[in-house]
Amino acid sequence: MRKKVMQFLTKACPGKIEENYSPAELLKKSGYTQKWQRREISTFEYLMKLNTLAGRTYNDLTQYPVFPWVLKDYESKSIDLTNPDVYRDFSKPIGALNPERLERFLERYEAFDDPNIPKFLYGSHYSSIGCVLFFLIRMEPFTTQFLENLQGGKFDIPDRLFHSISSTWNNCLNSPSDVKELIPEFFYQPEFLRNSNEFDLGIKQDGDRVSDVILPPWAKTPEEFVRINREALESDYVSEHIHEWIDLIFGVKQKGKLAETSHNVFYYLTYEGSVDIESIQDPMERTAIESQIANFGQTPSQLLSAPHPKRDPKPGSRYLARSLVGDFELRPYLLVELNYPPSNIFVSGDEIVTLSSHADLNSYKPSTDKSESYAFLESGKFVPPSNIQALIQSPLMLFPVSNNNILARSRFDNGFRVIERDPGNVLGNLSTSNQTRVTQLLKCHKAPVTCFAISLDSSTLITGSADTTLAVWNCRHKNTHNLVIASKPRHLLRGHDDEVTCAALMLDLGICVSGSKDTTVIIHALYDGRYIRSISHPNGCVIHRVNLSSHGNIILYSSADNYLHTYSINGELMCSINAGDILYHTVATRDGEYLVTGGRQIVIRRFDDLTYVTSMNLGQNSKIVSFAVREEQQQIFAVLDNRKLILFAKDPHH
Repeated sequence: MRKKVMQFLTKACPGKIEENYSPAELLKKSGYTQKWQRREISTFEYLMKLNTLAGRTYNDLTQYPVFPWVLKDYESKSIDLTNPDVYRDFSKPIGALNPERLERFLERYEAFDDPNIPKFLYGSHYSSIGCVLFFLIRMEPFTTQFLENLQGGKFDIPDRLFHSISSTWNNCLNSPSDVKELIPEFFYQPEFLRNSNEFDLGIKQDGDRVSDVILPPWAKTPEEFVRINREALESDYVSEHIHEWIDLIFGVKQKGKLAETSHNVFYYLTYEGSVDIESIQDPMERTAIESQIANFGQTPSQLLSAPHPKRDPKPGSRYLARSLVGDFELRPYLLVELNYPPSNIFVSGDEIVTLSSHADLNSYKPSTDKSESYAFLESGKFVPPSNIQALIQSPLMLFPVSNNNILARSRFDNGFRVIERDPGNVLGNLSTSNQTRVTQLLKCHKAPVTCFAISLDSSTLITGSADTTLAVWNCRHKNTHNLVIASKPRHLLRGHDDEVTCAALMLDLGICVSGSKDTTVIIHALYDGRYIRSISHPNGCVIHRVNLSSHGNIILYSSADNYLHTYSINGELMCSINAGDILYHTVATRDGEYLVTGGRQIVIRRFDDLTYVTSMNLGQNSKIVSFAVREEQQQIFAVLDNRKLILFAKDPHH
């Protein structure tokens, strides 16, 4: 059906729709495999790309994205992800992992003889609507789908419901009718493991009531289980072997002789193109086949006709090749003492930029002198004319992709200004330059702007205001050095009852989060401005800082109780911890793994559970004003209240 729709659209709109490439051709053109090999994208992201190209989608329960069982140890009290023995064999399908059960499948395979049906090993499939709803039964709208589509309005027998990770894994290893793999939620969404809706799922024969899913002993909470499962997926062992599983599901071992020798043969109707539905004249037969295809599993489109390449060795990695955290110490190095009180610091390419509350700007680049490990030279200096300084005040912000444009709150109105500095004037005082000017004055709020948040690619800007609203603005490149903001916001976001104090956004997730004096954090959808949900501070405090990870978790902070609180994107409180210090700045690392906080010291914690990782002292009577993280270089640049610019980095001699 999907192919027919594409063919129709291509004919109806000639020249407007890209040529209808096959899934295999799309994968080849995309370059995703090479990006994964070079470690520029994670294994999770790569598997999602493969699923999408192979026709899998969240919008179709019969063709839902398929992910592998990664671990096989669900009994131990602790788990060591560096131990190869805790992982499943990725070279074999689920049905072939248990040799004794495989023998029974093979006996049936050899004995099967039907002139109209090709031989098959497994009568069930690793991905079907039943598998998806089995795992997601505790979450709406999947609960309703399960009841209406599969069970006639009633829950299944309690012993057959998804009630334990360990028992489900054992069933997949031993049952003659269960060979299911996993769904993506196992790697990012802990809520599907909780019975938050308090559905009455019944009592098993052993007397235990089915409610929350029983976790392995090594995971105390659903959040911990999902985090460890995701870490396992991104582990060295999986990086070395996941290509074998890809060959089975999407690649060369999906069909044909290699599928037979790999014991990877399913019922013929599960394969794409196995039957020409249009040629079936009998409506009852046609309906029966369509129903069987829809309900009993579908194999993804084949993406590869040759063995999938291995991933490059880790030392050549550029995807988090150098995490901010490792078996090393980040030490302080004094770079320079500023001649003004700094308010912000930014990393723009290889340049470090400091900014004052009056828009005084200094930029620094690494010295080319190889004899000095961490020497930075001033590469630019900017002091705006007094007539411009008189119009602006904090907060101020730079675009991540360009330090030639400064965003600043207007002093005498409810708008904000874009100041464009002359990129050609280096190491000079630009107060006399005719090229320094306010290029835009933008207004949409009814009270002063209180905060800015900008996407990493500088395409989307969020402004928060004392009028309780936020605005979403589109940005684009005007030329090589400068950007321009749309004259009107794309969306005006509402929901707060008091001044907006902070905001964060993540384009990949399509959401923004905002904190307010009304003690709530609100999540909005970026693309349509839709309100999603509110999260109330657990102690009823004003929100001063909010951070959003690439995994969708949210951390909020208030100096009133001095606690950090981590929430899931669905509003579940995951953990809380005393910050131990008044925090003036917080940053989420790009990989979504860590939160870096700054007060009288810099502290790095795990984002999901706020576990302490390491800290860096600033010295006596000093505190952080602002800092910027350069993960790939394992560096943190900080400006202090004593006007010092400090670099925290590894000892270059170790």
